[in-house]
Amino acid sequence: MAMSVLAIQTPGEALRLLTRKAGMTQAEVARRSGISRQTISAYYSDAHRMDARTWAILVDVLARANGVDPTELRTELDAILLAQKMYSDDMVPVA
Repeated sequence: MAMSVLAIQTPGEALRLLTRKAGMTQAEVARRSGISRQTISAYYSDAHRMDARTWAILVDVLARANGVDPTELRTELDAILLAQKMYSDDMVPVA
């Protein structure tokens, strides 16, 4: 994958990086994902942890916006975040 995600340590960091690389705003991510902008903001600042389904939706939206395979990106990010032990108890990787 062409994106530099190795330094990412939190889900919010991943979302911010992908949003910036796509040239999108949080409002646009909210519109495309169907998640409120306020909730998106909380995820981006790591103020709230998201469940696996929400994580999959957001990574899919941002992967497509960046021209990256969503499944490949999600797998890579899941591995990085698991290594950092940043998942909440109910957040597990989605295949």
